[in-house]
Amino acid sequence: MKKEVSLSVERFTMKSLLPLIVTVFVAAIPAHAADKKTSKQDTGDKIREARAKDRQAIKDFMGPKDKNRDGSLTRAEFISDEDDKEAAGERFDEANKNGDRVLSKSEISGMLGLGEEVKKLKEAKRDKKNKK
Repeated sequence: MKKEVSLSVERFTMKSLLPLIVTVFVAAIPAHAADKKTSKQDTGDKIREARAKDRQAIKDFMGPKDKNRDGSLTRAEFISDEDDKEAAGERFDEANKNGDRVLSKSEISGMLGLGEEVKKLKEAKRDKKNKK
């Protein structure tokens, strides 16, 4: 004997489905918020990592050159261990943006082409925030 099972749509009214719909949406909110938080943390972590990498590159560059350990490079310190002193002097002059005859960490960063990754990550973060 075969019984026919039929599920009538009429039994499910909007009133009876409402608690189920609300439960599904409420359950999805924390998951969505957690995804957003994780995304923000990931971007923040990437920015921090890029900054740390840039700081280390500056430290590695300055380490052997900064004889007096003052955190900046004079022209003499910069060219001291270079084979081509004239070319090194020109690079120093080009990097010395403010003309104070000392290279700061920010000027060294610019000379080494650092900061681009941080800049791109910040722009992507800003663009993502503006889209919302």
